[in-house]
Amino acid sequence: MSANLPQVWLVCAMNKPEMYKEFFTDNPNCKEGYHFVCYDNRTDNQPIPVRYNDFLDHALPAEGWVAFCHQDFRLDEDIRPTLLNLSKECIYGVVGTKTLAKKAFTCKIRGCKLLKASFGTDLYTEYVGRIKWLRKDGSIKELHRPAAEPAETVDTLEPCFVLLHTDLIRKYQLRFDPFFDFHLYAEELSVRARLLYGVQSKIINLQSLHYSKGGKDENFYNKYITLVRKYPNELFSTMSTGIEDLLVMHRALGLDTPKKYRNMLLIP
Repeated sequence: MSANLPQVWLVCAMNKPEMYKEFFTDNPNCKEGYHFVCYDNRTDNQPIPVRYNDFLDHALPAEGWVAFCHQDFRLDEDIRPTLLNLSKECIYGVVGTKTLAKKAFTCKIRGCKLLKASFGTDLYTEYVGRIKWLRKDGSIKELHRPAAEPAETVDTLEPCFVLLHTDLIRKYQLRFDPFFDFHLYAEELSVRARLLYGVQSKIINLQSLHYSKGGKDENFYNKYITLVRKYPNELFSTMSTGIEDLLVMHRALGLDTPKKYRNMLLIP
């Protein structure tokens, strides 16, 4: 069966060679059928999308699956059998978020007086996927909300692992936006691919580990503001910013709420 399994290219920008060796080249789950593409960012710290686009422009294989991975991400299983059942027309990840709606009741009270009461629809963020986060103190936090088989559609993907087939990449000439240098580049790709080409981002159930969930700094928020402005008519959640955060940012930036969402309770 091994000869019939697809080939997988693992593309990574690295500045910690010991971690990369442990999680990739020495990983027993990534042996036969796997190809390692490593960009050394220790002396020339290029934005991650620039590194990924260099691979897409100059080293894209003729046929196979390409996984763009963080150096602190580890596959804990051979993913090739899972790939046999996947459509080549989607972008895949191991964890992501989706925006859901539910009926809700709200009321406005002043003192003991009921001023307003109504039923409506509320928006909320759901986290989808199955991943272990290894904290710096050695403890493990696990997200265990398995996706529907074979894959479940989400708003955006977490950038630690982004998987595409070469056919899809070539069909739409997909590239990462280099403006989103170290934050939100995968999320931006999810939104753009869906908006321009109808390409869905989906979560698949894989055993994996991510060393860190990452953090938010000034650069992150600058990129998030740009992402919101870039797609002002789209509502989407991310692992770092739920739908509530997006709605608050819309208000802060003075953006109009898309008409189809104006009856949602969370939107003033």
